[in-house]
Amino acid sequence: MALSAKLSGAYVARHTLDLPAALGVPQFQDAWETVVQAHAALRTRIVEVDGLGMVQAVLGGPLQWQTPQDRDRYLALDEQRPMRMGDPLARHAVVQSNDHAAPFQYVLTIHHAIYDGLSLPILLQDLNHVLQGAGIVPRHQFNSFIRHVLAMNKGDAQQFWKSQLSTADPAIFPALPSETYSPLANTFFRHRIGLQPKTPSDFTTASLLKAAWGLLQARYNDSLQAVFGCAVSGRISPVSGVQDIVGPVLATVPVKMDLDQQQLVQDFLRGIHNQYIAMIPFQDYGLQNIARLGGGAAAACNFQTLLVIQPADSPLAKDTLIKPFSAPRGNFTTVALSLECSLSAESVDLCCHFDNAILNQAQVQRMVQQFEHLVLQLNRKQQCRLSDIDLISPQDMSDVLRWNQMIPEFFQDCVHHLIEKQTARQPNAPAVCSWDGDLTYAELDHSSSKLAVHLLDTGIGPEHVVPTCFEKSMWAIVAMLGIMKAGGAFVALDPDAPYSRLVMITREVGARVMVCSKEQLRRFPDLVDRAVTIGPDFDTFVTNRPMPVPLPVAVTPTGAAYVVFTSGSTGTPKGIVMEHQAFCTSALSHKEGLQMRNRVLQFASYTFDVSIVEILSTLIHGGCVCVPSEEERRGHITEAIARMKANWAVLTPSFLRTVDPCSVPSLETLCMAGEAISTTLIGTWAPYVHLVNGYGPSECCVASSNRNVMIGSDPRNIGTAIGAACWVVDPDNHHKLSPVGCVGELLVEGHTLARHYLNQAEKTAEAFIPRPAWLPWDRCGRLYKTGDLVQYMPDGSMLFLGRKDTQVKIRGQRVELGEIEHNISTHDNVALAVVACPKTGVYSNKLVAIIEPSKVVHYTGTGIHPLSEEILDNIGFDVSVISHHAVQTLPAHMVPAVWIVIEKMPTLPSTKVDRRLVDMWLAKVSSDLQSAMSPLPKVTPYLPEIQDTEEIAVAISNKIAASIDRDDNPTRTSLHRRDFNIASVGMDSIEVIRLVNFIEQSYHVKVSVAAILNEQTTVRSLANLIIEKIE
Repeated sequence: MALSAKLSGAYVARHTLDLPAALGVPQFQDAWETVVQAHAALRTRIVEVDGLGMVQAVLGGPLQWQTPQDRDRYLALDEQRPMRMGDPLARHAVVQSNDHAAPFQYVLTIHHAIYDGLSLPILLQDLNHVLQGAGIVPRHQFNSFIRHVLAMNKGDAQQFWKSQLSTADPAIFPALPSETYSPLANTFFRHRIGLQPKTPSDFTTASLLKAAWGLLQARYNDSLQAVFGCAVSGRISPVSGVQDIVGPVLATVPVKMDLDQQQLVQDFLRGIHNQYIAMIPFQDYGLQNIARLGGGAAAACNFQTLLVIQPADSPLAKDTLIKPFSAPRGNFTTVALSLECSLSAESVDLCCHFDNAILNQAQVQRMVQQFEHLVLQLNRKQQCRLSDIDLISPQDMSDVLRWNQMIPEFFQDCVHHLIEKQTARQPNAPAVCSWDGDLTYAELDHSSSKLAVHLLDTGIGPEHVVPTCFEKSMWAIVAMLGIMKAGGAFVALDPDAPYSRLVMITREVGARVMVCSKEQLRRFPDLVDRAVTIGPDFDTFVTNRPMPVPLPVAVTPTGAAYVVFTSGSTGTPKGIVMEHQAFCTSALSHKEGLQMRNRVLQFASYTFDVSIVEILSTLIHGGCVCVPSEEERRGHITEAIARMKANWAVLTPSFLRTVDPCSVPSLETLCMAGEAISTTLIGTWAPYVHLVNGYGPSECCVASSNRNVMIGSDPRNIGTAIGAACWVVDPDNHHKLSPVGCVGELLVEGHTLARHYLNQAEKTAEAFIPRPAWLPWDRCGRLYKTGDLVQYMPDGSMLFLGRKDTQVKIRGQRVELGEIEHNISTHDNVALAVVACPKTGVYSNKLVAIIEPSKVVHYTGTGIHPLSEEILDNIGFDVSVISHHAVQTLPAHMVPAVWIVIEKMPTLPSTKVDRRLVDMWLAKVSSDLQSAMSPLPKVTPYLPEIQDTEEIAVAISNKIAASIDRDDNPTRTSLHRRDFNIASVGMDSIEVIRLVNFIEQSYHVKVSVAAILNEQTTVRSLANLIIEKIE
């Protein structure tokens, strides 16, 4: 009743009976009146009586019949009629039908508070007896079952549920949009699972279904614990005649399963069966009473998945006049997903009810297919371990194979050879447009060939790695091509990097020769044995001997083209060696996949792998590379884009937030890469350019997937594979594919993979794995483990969820920090957010959110600088608003405990956030800052006092404070005569109903439960609403 008051239509069903032509309507109505009079539950109303609380009132008298002409219109109007406290809980109508064999239909609108699924066959049986002239068999009434429930030993029940649920720490599945969202299962579909003969055992089919759902839900939550609701029948209770009682002879209980992957299936099933047997004496204790035990028990009762297991309807006799009631129509449950399982010897008939604002039908159908696959396996593989159970269904496998059936063949050529083909095709076309000069394809080819000859004279050849060190310049591009033409592989050095890092890289690659500008040579004169400088006077500097054509060097597609080192933000850098054929294979997919145009901005640092796409992919496709100066790149990029008429760029979201779309009218396509994007960013840019969300590790030639982005697109979606195949596997076991819709680690298959990590055989073996057994094709010998967590969407695209190495455990739950960051970043006042869980320091083992506000603050210099309260006030930034946003949209265990607002987030040369620096700063932060940045409580710390003159507000606050005055509610002592958000103080649904009745009795106005539980409703606003209604 309480949930129906909160959400109109919840737990109210409509069943229909076809009335045969031989049966007159008056005859049916008389017979049904007789049935209703025999069962008190059908004549019940729930009312609240002062001093007694809610009581059952059983009324006599004739039924109120409705006889509308238009069936569909009646059903639509009936769905709008609420069933409130004191209202009849069953409504009766006879409507006309278009079926000649059954010209009328009986419509029964009935609340679940007075019946269960097994009540309908009993009522139908009684109805047929009456119509056949037989009397109704006397049956026990529902109150006999209630007496049994009230006789339960409450102390034993409390002890049992505490022992069962003390360690429960569930992640809500499916996740709700916010903590205040009220789900309503408004859609349903049916599915039948055919059962093979069950292996002889000491457990039931019900245990099999619970086990299958527990395994599936745990996998969706990426957890080793599953908690869900289960509706259990009370018809096994020791009550005389309980099988024939009409009424809600059932209970809903939380079920907790802890999964041990090494446990045998038969032991797992036996444990579930034994858990159920132990629960029977206490199953009717009541969900609200269990929740009031607090701790894990309270958390377990917040489930959003309900499993209902019941026997199938018994077949009726052949001479039965009226056939069974139809399936229920209406918004039935207030959980996001419920699965009603009707059992027979050969099958399980599923009826899935779900909230279509949370889950779409395709997702639910796929989950049901996975559930069916698990049921069949658990029945068949009882001697196996849980780890041997395959969660991916045949339907999933078919889809995943279809999504990944095509990958490009090896394109066995060299990068510079493909660019030379463009030179032959369009020698006078612009190849480079730079602040320090322009080059046509012919000029670029000539200068790079001269450099290659000079490098050959220095002893450079195949597999020699040559460092380059340049500020932004066209000569950096000449250097890359010249080194490859000489057979070598280039590795870019960052001029701004610490000298020690440059030394480390040159030693790691065994460099003897480097190519650089004169300016950089002056900064690092002794980095290698010999430095070749190139610049405006290059042509006079190098030897004037004729260039041999072709060059006297055998460069093969399997040779190394370049080496790129990881940024170092997560530890020791790794040198990634990429071969010519791998990059050529990938580059030929870049133009279409990344929507590349003909004038490409070269913005990325040379040490960032995106720069290789900007330069080499552009030249392979015949475009022009547009190179700004360092000064323009750091502060005047919009002017450079306009001057060079660049129409394609790839930028990180961190940097993109600083650019106004109106300032770059020449841009046609913008590819966002390197970091997660936000809805705000999409909204800012989508009206002006074609947006592409690009994803790809350096180990896979930069780009592995892409997604065209529009307003309304999920910013986490990284699209489908380009130039490769993308597989999603169990995060802890790459030998098992992940079910579609579940979180997994992304593996990339294709001819675009790097050769190895330079001089790091062990790390290479960890990341580049042999072809797993689940891969049916022998087209690639190995796959790359990205370490990124994703999940397949129903269309084969992927949601990016974060990194495996940024997962932390909070109260036993695996939490992806990237998910929290994404959530916080959706707020308009937040420019950037980093969430960390330090292992050391004053914030050890706490979730800490570090925020850069969207409103620009004057940056005082390098380093991380927290903003003072005075500055936050000046820019109008309220941390509590952001924390409230997190509370409303994240599970409780994912809400940061500490919030720090800083001037500017530190970034790497690639413009990505420097997470390593943030982590180091947090680990060393002083206790002075720790005391200033105290955790923000979920409930507003200051609750305004209500004045004596506000009589209605005082009465409401005191009523609420008194109603929640119980041990499990920590807020009970602070609410008397205070103004607070009513939805935030832990009232259960019965207490809200009592508040509604209190208001109606005291002030003679009606206020809906939904209005009270609106997240914006406070004590004062409710009092004002009452005053408005009175007036």
